[in-house]
Amino acid sequence: TYIRTLENVTIRYQNKKYKSIIDNINLGLMEVDNNDVVLATNKAFCNMSGYDSEELIGKKAKDILLKNEGVKIMNAKNIIRKNGVDDIYEIEIITKNGEVKYLLISGAPNYNINGEVIGTLGIHLDITEIKILNSKNEKLISDLTESNFELSNYAQIVSHDLKTPLHSIALCLDWIKEDEENKLSADSSEFITIITNSLIDMNQLISSTLQYSELRSSKKEDNNSETQLVVESIIANIDMNKIKSVSINIQKPLPNIKLNNTKTKQVFQNLIENAYKYRDVNKKSFVTINWESQNEFILFSIEDNGIGIAEKHFEYIFQVFKKLNNRTDSSGIGLSIVKNIVETAGGKIWFESKLNVGSTFYFTLPK
Repeated sequence: TYIRTLENVTIRYQNKKYKSIIDNINLGLMEVDNNDVVLATNKAFCNMSGYDSEELIGKKAKDILLKNEGVKIMNAKNIIRKNGVDDIYEIEIITKNGEVKYLLISGAPNYNINGEVIGTLGIHLDITEIKILNSKNEKLISDLTESNFELSNYAQIVSHDLKTPLHSIALCLDWIKEDEENKLSADSSEFITIITNSLIDMNQLISSTLQYSELRSSKKEDNNSETQLVVESIIANIDMNKIKSVSINIQKPLPNIKLNNTKTKQVFQNLIENAYKYRDVNKKSFVTINWESQNEFILFSIEDNGIGIAEKHFEYIFQVFKKLNNRTDSSGIGLSIVKNIVETAGGKIWFESKLNVGSTFYFTLPK
């Protein structure tokens, strides 16, 4: 008798301890029978729903907390629960004060001593704030996507509208030079040359800005680009009269990369053309394109023996519109585009350079 009494005291103590734990955890707990009638709840669930336990126990949870689609979901869950299936799912409830909340529920069958399913035990996590944040994020992404599309269209229109007067000015200057060639003073001829170069610079700047805008708003899906063919096309399209002064070598066939052809072309074209633009005219110039496999990435390198970059300019190389000289064929935006593409794809880009020796640009892309 003493032992039995001690066992009963121990059981009551254990029950009290576990009930205290259940009542004070932040996860809502509800026990229902096979007919969805509430048998027990804890404080956390009452806080989530706004109902006292007395208002829930003895009633069907779905009649109090659920509407329409939620009732259908719960009916389906009750069926699989009777077959011994447990799962995790989301559901929308209506609280006592009419507020909509979203709960993540881990539901499992509740068995009696004979192993028969007598109901369901559900553990509830309030994910309302997460759902609201996700909804806001989705709307923000949708709004940004629409804004980027509108910006791209606007940039194309502005680009056309800006280039038209530039073309007219350049045409007029050509007519003036042609008609007044023998009457222009040396200063006037120099001024016309400065204006012409400025027009070329402005035209290049407009084109590069449009290219940057299109890159940021591009929706084209990345896929396996045939890098070798893209790079060969870039080399072939460089002015053949100029290419004679530079040797461009692809050390071994280039691997396909996970970028669309447009982005692949922008990366390699900017780097190869830069190597050509900034060649040392006093040397036999070369550009060497190479790559190697590194775990999850492919490492590319584009090396030249050009004029190189002074160390004091290193920090400006990838900044938008930063130009280290007054070349009219450079807008100062090309390397920014390359950096944007590489880093967005999950890679990195860096360079090594020595003044009057040459430069090597390295970049990685995921396999």
